[in-house]
Amino acid sequence: VGSEMCIRDRKRIKHSLFYFSCCCLLFGCNNFIDDIEKKEQEEISTNNNSPSQYIQVTSIPSTTTFKISLQTSGDLRAYQSTEIKSKTTAKIINLNTQEGNSINKNSIIIKQEDNLLQLQLLQLQLELQEALFRKNELLIQQGGEMDVDTSISPTQLKNILIRSGYNKIQQAIKQKNYEINQTITYAPFNGIVSNVNVKKHQLLTAGETILTLINPNTFEAEFFLLENEALQIKKGQKVKVILIAKPNLELTAEVARINPCLLYTSDAADDLLCV
Repeated sequence: VGSEMCIRDRKRIKHSLFYFSCCCLLFGCNNFIDDIEKKEQEEISTNNNSPSQYIQVTSIPSTTTFKISLQTSGDLRAYQSTEIKSKTTAKIINLNTQEGNSINKNSIIIKQEDNLLQLQLLQLQLELQEALFRKNELLIQQGGEMDVDTSISPTQLKNILIRSGYNKIQQAIKQKNYEINQTITYAPFNGIVSNVNVKKHQLLTAGETILTLINPNTFEAEFFLLENEALQIKKGQKVKVILIAKPNLELTAEVARINPCLLYTSDAADDLLCV
């Protein structure tokens, strides 16, 4: 009996201790919640009593223009430049200029040999006299007068000019004079001589380059740009050109034309624009 009472007393003590622990835990939780709510109320009260803050707002334009500087390198060359070529096959007998010389328009650059052409022209002139003699004979036979083409009808005159060979010889003389004129090469404009490729007494063939003539008053600079760079360039824009040989000399120029030309290389696959 005594042992059973001891066991019951122990159980009662355990239940009392557990109840006391639960009460302490609940009381502690309530105190913790009360502290949190008190702090929140203090923060709200502090915020309500603080002065208002003002924020300054600066408006920024929606669009702004920026200047883009694009630098590249290219070649400076004469805008008016041409290769002077031989118009006939013959030997040079006169070369009237050399590299670096100035030359005026219609001045003779070279004179080629024309001795054979002159002999052929002389032969044609003799044949013309013979044709004229035959023409006069036919005029008289047709009832006309010597050296008077109007003395017969136009139809009769046309037949006489054909039969006598007069028209044919005249056309041959014009052709020979043209060939003789081809032996003289003139300057097409005022300029400076460069790249002389021939010498006196040299035999020139038709189409062979004699020299290059440059107009020093007109120059152009040619540049190659990447496609994304070329899209920023427009015709008429002002540009600055600085010569490598004279870095202190700055030339003002204007974009005259934009020529798109696709270039493909083994090293790069970018499309280039020739400007």
